Amino acid sequence: MKKVTLEFANDTSNLKKYKEELYARIVKSQYYSEFLAHGFSDEDIKNNLTKFIEYIDDAEISKKIKTYEDCKVFNKFDRIMLKKDNGYIEKEYVALEPFVEFIKYSNAFYIRDLDDEYMFSNYKENPVKIKRYVKDCFQGNLWIYLYGALRSGRTYAASSIVNKKYLEKENSVAFLNSPKRMKELCDLYFGSREDFEELMKAYSEIDCLVIDDFGQEQKNKILRDNILYVILSKRFAENKMTIFTSDFSLEEICTLYSKLKDDNNDIMAKRFAELLKLKIKKGQETSNLSIY
Repeated sequence: MKKVTLEFANDTSNLKKYKEELYARIVKSQYYSEFLAHGFSDEDIKNNLTKFIEYIDDAEISKKIKTYEDCKVFNKFDRIMLKKDNGYIEKEYVALEPFVEFIKYSNAFYIRDLDDEYMFSNYKENPVKIKRYVKDCFQGNLWIYLYGALRSGRTYAASSIVNKKYLEKENSVAFLNSPKRMKELCDLYFGSREDFEELMKAYSEIDCLVIDDFGQEQKNKILRDNILYVILSKRFAENKMTIFTSDFSLEEICTLYSKLKDDNNDIMAKRFAELLKLKIKKGQETSNLSIY
């Protein structure tokens, strides 16, 4: 059915005035020349006033959105685009660039137990002592161990290392919350061998594995001997970067994993500690005080 062309002169007085106001607003806007440059005619605009006004309003809001946080504040993740198809003006929706960047960021992780705010963590903002320690670890082919008080910048530092060193190079990354993911592995160990083996393989082979809040997990012999030791020993053999953040120093972690309930296996406790100390020559304390 052919679209009926409405002339303002044929409208009732109130509707005519309203349409004239809308049209005048469009013509006076910075977008009018863009519409004409993209092949829209005055007739197109007059016959689709609300679509062109909606485009302008939407474009003005979209201008204010610079980051993914802005997307959430405005609850807006895409913008309206107009196209002419067989004489009809159709609306399309195109994702905003900050949202595209966020999706790209999220998809770079195999698992991401990390709040959205850490997408913006900047390696340059770390204290000098952290940057010096990280540089030494990479040069010495060592794992990174960041410990300190809660909210002392451990997770920020770890995420900034991932952002700088791995995501831009399209490496595979898993950022794990240790209590959550270690419990998941322990449950799968008894519940689903196939799923357990799939995760163990992924964590063992992924380019960069971050274990956040290490030491807060529920510790037991299965976790130490059949999960953590297996993953870490394979990562050691394949020379894969592993980053830890923890409330505990390395010595405290080794002590905690050597004093498990009903555990008399001193050999595995010793091997576990030796493996950690072989790839972590020393940890770096972020702060003994919460800084935010």
